[in-house]
Amino acid sequence: EQGAGPGEVWVPEGAESAELRCRARGVPGVELSWERNGHALSPGEPGSQFQERHWREGPWSSSVLSVTNVTGARARLRRLFLRSHQSSQSSQSSQSPRPRYRYHNQPPEPPDWEDWEHWERRNGTVGTFECVARNERGSARRRLRLRLAGGAG
Repeated sequence: EQGAGPGEVWVPEGAESAELRCRARGVPGVELSWERNGHALSPGEPGSQFQERHWREGPWSSSVLSVTNVTGARARLRRLFLRSHQSSQSSQSSQSPRPRYRYHNQPPEPPDWEDWEHWERRNGTVGTFECVARNERGSARRRLRLRLAGGAG
């Protein structure tokens, strides 16, 4: 729609799927399609986590992109967080002087889940999607970021 800028769609804690919506109009009518991170999606293929629905209402074309397995994306981001936590710990230990005696079987510091909430807010993007509207006269794009809401749960 006219004036619609970049947007963020937040996925609630515990949600398994999310929907991105797009609407455009043009003369002649427009065809809508979706891209993720600059690549065209191929929804509807067996095993695809994307499903598209399209319809027309007068001069408007509308589309909904359903994204499934958001839980998998949350798990992937948690693994990245834990990896970043572990690498920051190892870099801190390499910067401090070596102790004269080393204690064995000392458990590593647990991750700070408050940090997870801040980290997830910065890094919790499942993907950047673009709704592309095309007709004979050209094309227009609307960028949407699918983001995870919620904490470590």
